[in-house]
Amino acid sequence: MRAEENPGSTGASEVSGGDRDTSTLKPIQPRTSKRLRLSDTAETWITERAHDLGTGVLGIWDLPPSLVEFYYVAYFAGRDSLTPELAQAQREADRLYRAAYGPKVAPEPSNYLTFAQLEQFRADLYAGTK
Repeated sequence: MRAEENPGSTGASEVSGGDRDTSTLKPIQPRTSKRLRLSDTAETWITERAHDLGTGVLGIWDLPPSLVEFYYVAYFAGRDSLTPELAQAQREADRLYRAAYGPKVAPEPSNYLTFAQLEQFRADLYAGTK
């Protein structure tokens, strides 16, 4: 008897030759997409809670634990993906702060710069070469 003729059989025991009960096994069906599918009710509920979180109607502590875990996983994944950009922005902010408020040239006659030298120094400082 072929597996298609017996609806309760998966065909696993016929193929493997094993004698274990395979009535609970189901064949693995390849999916065309890995996107999870939710019912319309679940989609609507989750979308409404997302809007409530965004508008401040709900706090994160008001969500069920499974959604809180999902929220934190997404949050940390997003934060980690921006780490290099944030580090670069922080370095740029520090450099510009030092350029604006860092130590100035001492007002001694030997340290005076001409206007052209001062402009070149500022240009180098803002470009990050000094």
